[in-house]
Amino acid sequence: MLVRPHPNLRPDKRFHQFLGSLESNDELGIDLRTVVGAGYGMVPIRSQRKWFKIGAGLVVNHEIPTLGKKETNLEAVGMMAYDYYRYTTPKRPLRLELTAYPSLTDFGRWRASIDTTVSLELVSDLFWDMDFFANYDSDPLSITGSNTDYGVISGIAYSF
Repeated sequence: MLVRPHPNLRPDKRFHQFLGSLESNDELGIDLRTVVGAGYGMVPIRSQRKWFKIGAGLVVNHEIPTLGKKETNLEAVGMMAYDYYRYTTPKRPLRLELTAYPSLTDFGRWRASIDTTVSLELVSDLFWDMDFFANYDSDPLSITGSNTDYGVISGIAYSF
């Protein structure tokens, strides 16, 4: 889960952001991955209905694999995100985020993730959510880890 506080927007449509996550993924062979860092970016498209953000930064990644030795790496991070929101009923928010992590200390290794969330308002403030995610690691630390993991999550949410 990525901790994404609302970016601190400056008057010139630029922002700075702190990044952090704790992850566990059996498919990729990760017992625990801790990521902490900071980034800077811009919002070239910002309107009532849509936002398009791009950013870059540096993160420190500490991984404890299921089978293998733990490792700490410095990684660059590049991010693109698109948000669309429809205000009329039924509301239909959409979010698409692509993040890439090329390793700076383990040259040649890179990770990427894509996350798409679509919501549909069923009745006033009650939403059906559908989330598709995919993760890739070019060189997983765990001997038993796969390079890819993907899935679909669906649920009901209430906004108040």
